[in-house]
Amino acid sequence: MLQWISERVTLTGTPLEQISQVQKLFAEQFEFGNLDVLLANEEPITERYLVHTL
Repeated sequence: MLQWISERVTLTGTPLEQISQVQKLFAEQFEFGNLDVLLANEEPITERYLVHTL
């Protein structure tokens, strides 16, 4: 995976800009609703969760 990323981005700029470059690459390559889905983070969708999130 690291080689795949390094072949597609230059990773220049600040660390935050470099993270953004990788996120943009992933967004172009993988269709997903949000990063939690990609990372398999799970939180139950409850009324409390929705109120807190929205």
